[in-house]
Amino acid sequence: METGRKPPPWQWGLLIAIMAACFMVYLDTAFRQFELLAPPNTREDLLAVGTLSEDHKDFVEGIGKELKVTKKIEVIMIPTMFFTIARGGRLVQTETSWLVLIERDFFLRLNIEEQKALIGHELGHIIFIFPRCVFYMSCQKGADRFAALHTSPDATIGFLNKIFNPTRDEKRKKEHESRVQYIERLKQGKSLPSR
Repeated sequence: METGRKPPPWQWGLLIAIMAACFMVYLDTAFRQFELLAPPNTREDLLAVGTLSEDHKDFVEGIGKELKVTKKIEVIMIPTMFFTIARGGRLVQTETSWLVLIERDFFLRLNIEEQKALIGHELGHIIFIFPRCVFYMSCQKGADRFAALHTSPDATIGFLNKIFNPTRDEKRKKEHESRVQYIERLKQGKSLPSR
């Protein structure tokens, strides 16, 4: 009685290589997300270096109600020197609140709609955060789409153009182009791919 053929050894090697590559992509995404979203300090420490902002309070509260967020959402303006990883903004979750950390100097260079788009993008990470979206770019594009739908595609593209300009890093240029193209498709009414 024959139990079946054994696959050649090269097939096992190929399967292991594919699984290892998938695992490495997963780890890269996980580390990027935790690095960008990990709270640097407590809320009190953040308020010691930053200031609680009332800018666009109705906009923030409206999104909070739409998302049915049970935690309080607060916007804190942080000096530029504390933004070593993410430029522009960052979302931090504490036990009692969602903190939208905004780079003060960058925020003041934006017009009113672009300011709302930046805040909307960061609030979009309440939904589009690892592990809900596995890849870094899918989280970013999801948050961009959230911002565009709650403000306008033009405002979202405007803040993206300012956040990525000037950049000499080829990888960042590609990320910028990809994210702007994604919002341009939304603006044109085309269906958007998930990544």
